[in-house]
Amino acid sequence: MRMERGSTQQGLASECAARGWDLSRAGLSKIEAGIRRVNDAELLLLSDILKLPLGAFFGLSEGASDQEKEEAATAAISVARHGRD
Repeated sequence: MRMERGSTQQGLASECAARGWDLSRAGLSKIEAGIRRVNDAELLLLSDILKLPLGAFFGLSEGASDQEKEEAATAAISVARHGRD
């Protein structure tokens, strides 16, 4: 998602820092690799910065089926419950 936007890890980390999230380039790399999870507030910030709907982070596209929406909602709930490191 970041690369499709044409942003570097350092650039996105700097945008996050400007909005109050002290995220390093290395921290962002861990998130992208699935090593570090994001919490709900961090996910909302990434959604806003990248100008993407929350569903995009769970593989939900425009015109998604009801089953896909339900699976995305389940994934979002899981992140909200377990996404804090």
